[in-house]
Formats: sequence, C-alpha cells, structure tokens
Amino acid sequence: GHHVDAHGLSIWIPYRSTEYRDSYETTRFAQDTSWDEFLQAANLI
Repeated sequence: GHHVDAHGLSIWIPYRSTEYRDSYETTRFAQDTSWDEFLQAANLI
C-alpha cells in the first residue's frame, strides 16, 4: 500500500508472550525474515 509521508519501517515486538499469535508464523514477513524464530530465540515469545 501507499501511505503519504511514510518514510520507514516499524516492527512490533510483543510485550507479553500472550500477545503473540501462532498465525503470525504464516505471514510472508515472518517466512522471509525468520523474525518469529528470532523472537523465540530471544525468549520474547
């Protein structure tokens, strides 16, 4: 999508493990970057 005056990237890190949704693992971002694996390895989820 196009967002006027958007000039960066924001990545959400769950504050609590209960805020994490397993369905996130199927997003293209998670699959392409292994971000969910990072959250698990960093013990954030």
